[in-house]
Amino acid sequence: MRKRIHFFVLLGIAFLGMMTLTACSSGGGSHSTVNNLMVVPGASSVGVGQTAQFTAFLGGVSTSVTWTASGGTISGTGLFTAPAAAASVTITATSGTNTGTTTVNVVAAQTLVVNPAALTIPAGGLQTFTATPSANVTWTVNGVAFGDCIAPPIGSVTQCHGVIDGNGNYTAPLSPPTGGTVTIGASSGANSGTAAATILYSSASLTTNTTGTGQYAVAFTGVGFLQGFPVDVAGSINTMGSPTSTSGTITAGGEMDLNSADQGATALAIPVTGGSFQVGALDGRTSITVTLSSTNNSVATSLTLQATLATNQHALLINFDNTFTASGTLDAQNPTSFATPLNGRFAFQYFGVDTNLNPVTAAGTVLASNNSIPVNNPNSPVNAQDLEFVATTNNNQTLTTVTNDISLNGLYTNADSSGRGTLTLTSTSLGTVDFAYYMIDQTHLKLVEIDPTQLFVLSGEAFSSPLNTTALNGGVVATFGGAANNAPYAGGAVFAINGATISSGGALDINNSGGDGTQINSTITSGSYANVLTEGNVPARFTLSLTTSKGTALFAAYTFVTASGPGAELVEIDTNNGVEGASGTAFQRGGVSTVQGSFALNLSGVGSSRSQGSFEQDIAGQLGLVNNSTTLTGTLDINNGGPIPGVAVNSTSILNPVAANGRGTAQVNVSGSGISAKFNLVYYQVDSNTELLLDADTNRVANGILIRQF
Repeated sequence: MRKRIHFFVLLGIAFLGMMTLTACSSGGGSHSTVNNLMVVPGASSVGVGQTAQFTAFLGGVSTSVTWTASGGTISGTGLFTAPAAAASVTITATSGTNTGTTTVNVVAAQTLVVNPAALTIPAGGLQTFTATPSANVTWTVNGVAFGDCIAPPIGSVTQCHGVIDGNGNYTAPLSPPTGGTVTIGASSGANSGTAAATILYSSASLTTNTTGTGQYAVAFTGVGFLQGFPVDVAGSINTMGSPTSTSGTITAGGEMDLNSADQGATALAIPVTGGSFQVGALDGRTSITVTLSSTNNSVATSLTLQATLATNQHALLINFDNTFTASGTLDAQNPTSFATPLNGRFAFQYFGVDTNLNPVTAAGTVLASNNSIPVNNPNSPVNAQDLEFVATTNNNQTLTTVTNDISLNGLYTNADSSGRGTLTLTSTSLGTVDFAYYMIDQTHLKLVEIDPTQLFVLSGEAFSSPLNTTALNGGVVATFGGAANNAPYAGGAVFAINGATISSGGALDINNSGGDGTQINSTITSGSYANVLTEGNVPARFTLSLTTSKGTALFAAYTFVTASGPGAELVEIDTNNGVEGASGTAFQRGGVSTVQGSFALNLSGVGSSRSQGSFEQDIAGQLGLVNNSTTLTGTLDINNGGPIPGVAVNSTSILNPVAANGRGTAQVNVSGSGISAKFNLVYYQVDSNTELLLDADTNRVANGILIRQF
């Protein structure tokens, strides 16, 4: 039975899902809901006399079918040979009562014939192409001689399209590139020809190198179904996969930290003993089981996760069992960085509850050096934090906001082979708080609080923050959330920063459960972005104010930089807007562009019903999006008090075009597995590959993210 949960535990969920963004490029592709019988590749062009290899999928799984073609010939394995004259040919696959089709446009023969002319290749897979005539052929991938790469460096935004040798032997990248298809080119003198290869996910897509292995940081936060109390998890897993299969294994050697207020227990540095995963070839939806040692572990001996791969480096995930629900991320780790101690400035954010289940939110910056976060020099401090929490004095509880707290200092240990270390932060405001951190690389950490006395249940994240502060400037998007006016609270904004001023033309959205604090698409009339470099202030700390006709939202903003650009960790520090704790993240925008392609989705927050009150909902899945279109497709996996897999997006959904300020709206309607739901979403465009989300429904308060797959 689903339990009523405490809405304030949802502070900041899903705001930090974007460790790696794919590089920008044109084009786009998506697959229909995987519940249909699908034929891939989709519509394609094939020269007279060329061949194309087709594959059928039913329920997202490759399946045997009966093939027919309206012209040319097709074998029982789906190998099509084009007719001797130009034509439009329909390819049909039949399996029982299920039928799928695609169209082949047969065109004039190329001067150099490349075979196969169209086919699908699993990520990391091998395929030999032939050219006729075959003498002195030079091979290219997307116009690049011999291609570019199979796997990008961990932490980069480089896209790979695969490599090909002088004999036409092509190796596909570990995840589909933007558009989902690569062009194989062959030339010899004045003769040239091309073929198109559609890249599908495989279990190699959850690895990071050509040896078929990978190491990933896992982090998620949510609530248990026993009492509706918080559960936070962070850890590291080792994977093994192959281009020849969609099934892979979790090998022994990782570890996990679990902090469960729902069960009143912590389990620290628990060894990962094994597990498995299954990747959806068409949409990257991936089921993961992680098994844990039972020694000194009373929280959980296995984790069942449902993820959606964006690339082989990054996925959005939810916990997917009947024990608890949660949202988080999966990020490729760089093990070579573990041997180097952390050094430099970091911007951090964490959120959660204290031992009385009162909300705690914080954001700040620390300077790490030689395993120490030194005590501040009051005249030139380097560490600071802003917090909202409930202070108890003489049995009286008072909501307390602390700004520019420079009493912050601490210690940390070096990372082990899983990237795990410990971090202790001490301040006058909160005393001592202990975290385990899991290193993705030297610029990015996942945090989970590990105090065994259960003083806090907290989770968070830290990013590198240059000593020469990189201020946000130009277009900015942000999402944030927590609790306000004794109700769930989530918001988002698009605005432009010009020096220390917020330009007009931005918009602010706040969903306060439909209450008095709610405002949708309110014009931002003014605001400020200030860094006051006076005694007692830290260069990385800014204050951000956004004013509409309904008042001003005030944040402390701590800047950071990723490979994709600058951003800021946010904590709301209002004293008059009813905010009881809210945190979020801001990112500098890359400009307005068409939203098109296949996207990984995560949406997490609080829903409500008359019969059961407030409860957490966590959603992961894949959406095929086309700007200003009702042709949205996709499949969502929902934990709504229990796992609900494979709910199809239906044709009444629509994505409206993004406005000039970077704000757009969408309605995603789903039905299946005995449920139906409508999600009225506001999206804020970081760039063509990433959109932050706010659910604007009165019966759901949630934030999330869309990340481009292909």
